[in-house]
Amino acid sequence: MALLNPPELRVSVLVIITGYLAACRGQREQQDRLLDVLAPTGLSKDGKHQNDVAVNLSCARELGLVTIEGDDVQLMPEVRKPAGDSAQAMASYIRRSVLAPELNTAEWGSQKGARDLTNALAWFLQFPASAAPTGYEGGKRDAADLQTTDFGRRHAAGRDADDEEGDGAAGWPIANDTRWRTFRRWSCALGFCWLSPSGDLIPDPTRAVRDVLPDIFEGAKVLDGPAFVHALGRCLPVMETGEYRKFVNAHRADPPEGDGRLNFATTEVLKRLGTEGRIRLEDHADTEKLTLSDGTTVSHVSLEAMS
Repeated sequence: MALLNPPELRVSVLVIITGYLAACRGQREQQDRLLDVLAPTGLSKDGKHQNDVAVNLSCARELGLVTIEGDDVQLMPEVRKPAGDSAQAMASYIRRSVLAPELNTAEWGSQKGARDLTNALAWFLQFPASAAPTGYEGGKRDAADLQTTDFGRRHAAGRDADDEEGDGAAGWPIANDTRWRTFRRWSCALGFCWLSPSGDLIPDPTRAVRDVLPDIFEGAKVLDGPAFVHALGRCLPVMETGEYRKFVNAHRADPPEGDGRLNFATTEVLKRLGTEGRIRLEDHADTEKLTLSDGTTVSHVSLEAMS
């Protein structure tokens, strides 16, 4: 199952499913009863709305959130705490599942596992807000046009075995308008983007980076700039120095060489977290530095104690 297709997939429904199971005795439930409780048949005349929950239940299994044996659905033990804590805690856990290496082993062009979503995130997060796609086609900045520039024309011939729609999905991170709409939901729910008042999708991974700050520092109080960015890519591999970012850039028609600067989105994250008092950016002489998108430099990043 790809995460950008089918379009019924939603992090919110995954949170509801896992939250319900966390409250059940033994964190388990019969599949038919789960569907009846979360999507009662009386909500629509044809009962098709139950398919939305069923599709997301299958996705929960693919992401390793639940096991399904016959009619029995059980929450994985490690999911019980975040599922019982809060919707945000569960969304953060789902983000870690999406980014897990075992779900991102497929080759370029495959729609298996989480590869379609992580490819889309790694590509989209390289744009500043002023240049990011505002729609798939027919908008101010088209995702289709920008992907043509970055990856070449979408190939319709030679349909890939994983390209169920036969629309050249194997050639681009986001293959069509349906997947674009699904990407908008996933990227916001996982803390990598947000929607402007006009409905534009803004690349801003502040929430995701804020969540993983303890993992970035791993008990340290201060990291030099390059070490911080390396750890950022380890924890969120769709960002700078991350393996999924490198994977996508290696398949560009003209792979970016870069000028040694952090991109705009990452720069804004560091400044925003500094303003919040979560980190402190320092610039000492005679040490290796990071160069931000605006040309300023940072030699060290300190983790600040939050009350």
